[in-house]
Amino acid sequence: MGIELSRGLAALMVMLTHYAAFIPGAPAGMGFLWSGVDLFFVISGYVFAPMILPMEAESTTANLKLHNNSSTLSYFIRRIFRIYPLYLLALVAYFIVLPDAAEKTGYFIRHLFFLHTTRSFEEAYYFNPAFWSLPVEIEFYLLLPLLALGRGRHRVLIAVGCLTLLLGITANYLRGPGVDIWRVLSVHLPTILPEFLAGSVLALMVHQGHKGRLSWYSAGGLGAFGSGAVLLLGCYMVKYGNTGLENNRVLDSIWNLSCAIAYALLLYPLLLIRNEQYRPVVARIALLAGASSYGVYLLHNLMPRILDPTWPASGIGFVIKCGLATFAVALLLYWLYENPLRNLGRKLGKQIQVNP
Repeated sequence: MGIELSRGLAALMVMLTHYAAFIPGAPAGMGFLWSGVDLFFVISGYVFAPMILPMEAESTTANLKLHNNSSTLSYFIRRIFRIYPLYLLALVAYFIVLPDAAEKTGYFIRHLFFLHTTRSFEEAYYFNPAFWSLPVEIEFYLLLPLLALGRGRHRVLIAVGCLTLLLGITANYLRGPGVDIWRVLSVHLPTILPEFLAGSVLALMVHQGHKGRLSWYSAGGLGAFGSGAVLLLGCYMVKYGNTGLENNRVLDSIWNLSCAIAYALLLYPLLLIRNEQYRPVVARIALLAGASSYGVYLLHNLMPRILDPTWPASGIGFVIKCGLATFAVALLLYWLYENPLRNLGRKLGKQIQVNP
């Protein structure tokens, strides 16, 4: 349940940071909420940790062991049916709603193949700024079978983590205006993999905690440290904003990873709570938050255009209306479209494993 709550929180953070533009005099702290994307990366690393670390899987997705070609194909089918159907529906909706432009069709075609972050940031953010993170997720899914080959070999993961960490810091430090190799790398897996691995390490810590090898005192201490780190990062963003990051190359180069590590530590005590320990009402809220999270992430920038195509509206009331509409549509699509296709992917994947 903790991971479902975390998904819902991450989606809410991303939605609010984009809706800040509709609130005159919005608190500066809302700009920090874009770090919800880093929280999503941590969650993905956590969910798939059993594939690359020596631990028992706790979810259907991660329980898949890539020991032969049929299981690998099954894994990819499940991932496609989990990510692509709702993404495609959202992309078509944005294409219909956005005004015509010369570059619109070309951008749409490249978005279909998750190539929209390979050319320019204008293209990456054209339909929906939140779309930029999906190519990174796809790249992580493609890398997972290779990481699974080294499952249990900590030296392999440590070497990969250190290499990508060095590359990530370098890419973020050297990126400049315009489009160059460092700027492109800054939004792709070679620089963001350490954030996923932070989630994987978190999963290993939770696994050890469930076995009684880590005390609740250590969990509370690490959670408090993570909370303090998130608070400090948020305070810095409130005081200095994005300009402060751009003027501090060193901090800018490690900012997203710092957010990811802080969130991982903050989540540690929460994820130690077993599902059966949640009160029924909290469990229902968690399930609703998790079920709506992907739809909220993909659709929240569409809703203001639908509810007010001329864009004169603003204010807290408009934000609340857009937020509630996004949540309602996301849940409806989850029940009628997203989850049925996700279950179809699971069924097809299972059939392939049984009859390779």
